[in-house]
Amino acid sequence: MKLLIGLLFVLFSSQIVSETLQDRFSLNSDFNIRPSQYMTESPFLVDRNRLLYIGKTINIDVPSLHFYEFATKSKLTFSPPIREYFLSHKELIFPGVEALKENYLPVYISEFLFFDREDGLLGMIVEQSHYKLPEKKFYFVVWNLEEKDIEHFQEIDTRKNSDYDRYAVALPIAYDEEAKTAYFAYGVDASLKNKEVKDVNTKVFSYSARNLTLLYSYISHRFPYHAAYHSGVKKILIQTYAESHQKPAPDGILLDLDSLVATVIPVPFVSYGTTFSKSGDRLYLCSAENGNLWVLDTKTGKTFQTAKLGTLGHSLGFWKEGELVWVRNSGVFVYDPITLKQKKVIPLTKYFKGQINVAGSLLIPYQGLLVRNGFEGPDGAAGHLLLTAD
Repeated sequence: MKLLIGLLFVLFSSQIVSETLQDRFSLNSDFNIRPSQYMTESPFLVDRNRLLYIGKTINIDVPSLHFYEFATKSKLTFSPPIREYFLSHKELIFPGVEALKENYLPVYISEFLFFDREDGLLGMIVEQSHYKLPEKKFYFVVWNLEEKDIEHFQEIDTRKNSDYDRYAVALPIAYDEEAKTAYFAYGVDASLKNKEVKDVNTKVFSYSARNLTLLYSYISHRFPYHAAYHSGVKKILIQTYAESHQKPAPDGILLDLDSLVATVIPVPFVSYGTTFSKSGDRLYLCSAENGNLWVLDTKTGKTFQTAKLGTLGHSLGFWKEGELVWVRNSGVFVYDPITLKQKKVIPLTKYFKGQINVAGSLLIPYQGLLVRNGFEGPDGAAGHLLLTAD
């Protein structure tokens, strides 16, 4: 009887917890070393999911970007020659820069957008600014790694340094390796303090064959907050963010890249979790605030299925075929993507002690899950687990 009970326990446990720990590492910011490490709280996958973007250097350092390579379990750093480009095109440098007597040119990587080593392209938003100068400029820049030079340089925004009410956000969307095309959005809020005014102008761009193309633009109440892309159905979701006490409610657009027609869709409050189904016919959106999951038809933009998955979740997606994962502070919850019934639970207390916050966790589509615990410590370190489904 004891043997039977033991066997039943093993079988039952294997249905509840079924994962393999492939890697474990910690990352933290360090401004004293060179190259300096200013780690992002919002890492994302690039280079065909082989690299994790983890941060950049501080402004006074050589402009560089940091990545974590899964295959070698090591950190890589790349330094695009943006200051060298400005020095070889001195007409771009603001008048008065020499009078600042700084030991570095006030040119920085403002936002990292995309990177593909096979195609040899790295895209970013570069900022030229200094608090003593009257204005700041922003440029879309692409570094060609094979040519070891900047292949595209284009100004996309200018604003006065004294205009504190105007703000802009660049949002990486995706790099489609088959189409050799990058996508990103750039949103400008003309009046940051006034949330009631519909004055955020968001532009969706593509970059391919050395050309930057404006695909679509629209006006909304809020900045573009999160994006998802499906290469098969050629659709992009761009959504805004709001909590339940804020008005108006968040929304999003589902942009068809073939027709360039956008469908406005509802978005849950505090929607940290967003993913397309593998076929691209479904879009899953989940709220961290109330745990509500909405399933939308990507052809119509209509919600046709709902479920309650639980609160305090930070990432949603597929780590294997037929398993939809909702990563919460309390654990990894696995669901059937059709019935939305819970299949498995992986308690994160198995791997972490003390307080856990999984903001910044990522699903590596149909390959695995990267759990990020921002409270691991010490010295502000964020712990990372790379898990795969058995």
